[in-house]
Amino acid sequence: MGFNTEMGAGDSPEYKSSKEKAEKLQQKLKELKEEKEGINAQISNKENKNEEGKKEEDKEEELKAEKMQQRIGEIDKQINEIDEQLNTIYSGMDFNSEMDAGDGPETPPPESEELQAKIKELQEFIARFSANASKSKQATSRKKSLEKIELDEIKPSNRRYPYIDFKPDREPGKEILQVKNISKTINGEKILNSVSFTVKNGDKIAFLADNENAKTVLFQIIAGELEPDEGSLIWGTTITQSYFPKDNNYLFDVDLNITDWLRQYSKDPDETYVRSFLGRMLFSGEEALKKVAVLSGGEKVRCVLSKIMLSGANFLIMDEPTNHLDMESITALNEGMTRFKGNMLFTSHDHQLMQTVANRIIDIKQDKTIDREVTYNEYLGIE
Repeated sequence: MGFNTEMGAGDSPEYKSSKEKAEKLQQKLKELKEEKEGINAQISNKENKNEEGKKEEDKEEELKAEKMQQRIGEIDKQINEIDEQLNTIYSGMDFNSEMDAGDGPETPPPESEELQAKIKELQEFIARFSANASKSKQATSRKKSLEKIELDEIKPSNRRYPYIDFKPDREPGKEILQVKNISKTINGEKILNSVSFTVKNGDKIAFLADNENAKTVLFQIIAGELEPDEGSLIWGTTITQSYFPKDNNYLFDVDLNITDWLRQYSKDPDETYVRSFLGRMLFSGEEALKKVAVLSGGEKVRCVLSKIMLSGANFLIMDEPTNHLDMESITALNEGMTRFKGNMLFTSHDHQLMQTVANRIIDIKQDKTIDREVTYNEYLGIE
């Protein structure tokens, strides 16, 4: 959109019209987001009902809940459409390159708190992901966004964050897990050599290893998917575990859509209940009916995370859960793992996740196992 360089930006009828339209769209965007928050709150209340309440729920309530999920899908679509319209308007309002610095009225003071929050958010994304080769393109995009921030306008974001929340069905007791002298040789190579440790209540243990396979093999043994050559596991009687495998393809070797796939792992087969978890992971509307055989790597990861949320387990085993995820999903996962009230064994190449989640580090060396109750940065000696 062109502007007359002989008048101030605020005097331009095109500018005024665009700004007026943008304000209306922003108000609509606010209303939609508030409506979505309200619906999610109602769904959460429904999930928290006791089993007796669920059985007594009549057909009308089920239909109402289903309509809620449909409405969330509609709201997400409208939010994206409005964001696109706003971005188009704002790009048209970029008049500064056509004006001399002395033209027009002085730029109004920025809404400093909101602006600083936006700048900080972008800077955190850039710092977190620019060193990660698989995410560097997205980090570069965020850097460009940071460079384009205007002091008098903050452009809305169309980034979509999943909601990840692992809630244990029961609190763990005092006895959690003892790993005793686990050894494993694969194809003539000694992967694990007499690994021992005890998991205590509240432990979230991040694993390192000289041999990358050592972490995966250990997690497979703890999850019950692989037998050790030597050693044993002793589980506490209150512990229920759920496993996120590094290679999850075997879980999707079935002819099912996403909803039916997740229903296999749900204690409640009600479709509305199952789809509420998928909605949290951005599978709404027709997306929840997509065949699992055609899912991308990131979509499969989001499905497995939905499965783990459904499990209600109080002990999680997470082998590279950030693989294939975009930055928004990694951020949501980081927050979910931090909030989790149970025990966790995990590994990741994401530095911030390792630093903010772990309260203990176990490093598997070829001839020994190092076990320290420190943060990741403390273990690396950078704090």
